[in-house]
Amino acid sequence: MWLHHDASWWALVLAILALILMYPVSLLANLTTPVLKNWWAERSVASLKKRITNLEKQLVDYEQYPELSEAETYILLATEALSMMLGLCITMLAVVLIVLSQYGMPTVSAHDKMPIVLLALVSGSMAFLLGVIGFGRITKFRTQRSPFDRNNLRKYVGQLKEKLAKRNPSA
Repeated sequence: MWLHHDASWWALVLAILALILMYPVSLLANLTTPVLKNWWAERSVASLKKRITNLEKQLVDYEQYPELSEAETYILLATEALSMMLGLCITMLAVVLIVLSQYGMPTVSAHDKMPIVLLALVSGSMAFLLGVIGFGRITKFRTQRSPFDRNNLRKYVGQLKEKLAKRNPSA
């Protein structure tokens, strides 16, 4: 009985579901991207050499910055999480405000609801963009200085060089 046949109700359910699933899917994508790039680079010797060169160049770029301590890394990870959560919470609050203004106040005219909806849209969009921009800048700063990311790059370069040596013994 609770399942509605109204398209707007299903759009709301799908939007909430998409917001909830956004984080795990993003996390999965970020974890699998380097592995997939390395796998894709193995299709030819030239692309494998190009991938090794790109990773070595990235490692040299990272090593121009001083390494972060473990405490600094955790502080930046917490700051990343807070910036993203702040953006997402304000965006979710804006979505709730829009839904309540559309479905929760039947006695108020649509003309009177418009400023609330406009405020919710603008504040939600701005908060989400600021959260994403802050998250991106902090993430870039942390990854350039992270010993963990540098070790991963060294590991990937070593694995790819081993595969290149197996495919092309003269290299």
